[in-house]
Amino acid sequence: MFLLSKIFFLFLAPFVWLMILLAWYFIAKKPSSKRRIKIAAFSIAIVFSNPFIYHNFVLWYQAKPVELTKQQQFQVGILLGGFSTYDKHNKGFFSEYSDRFIETVQLYHQGIIKKIL
Repeated sequence: MFLLSKIFFLFLAPFVWLMILLAWYFIAKKPSSKRRIKIAAFSIAIVFSNPFIYHNFVLWYQAKPVELTKQQQFQVGILLGGFSTYDKHNKGFFSEYSDRFIETVQLYHQGIIKKIL
């Protein structure tokens, strides 16, 4: 199952599809097929290498931020890990994702959440 998941993940990468299309382009004989393959490869390259398209797609996919007020109270706030790491000297430090820890502590001190999980 592990191997199958790695193979499946490999075929999700746009670069792999681009390489498959380019290889297919050089193998194809008919000019009409070559033209369609070239258009598909060019389209994949443009869509997946364009930061404007990527950024807008990510913004469309993400949930909108929610403003919390002091009137809202929650029993538990779930804090996901991954906000600290070790450097080459094996000393711990907060990574660029430390804002999840800081925001959770702020919500706790404001009284919006009662416990941190």
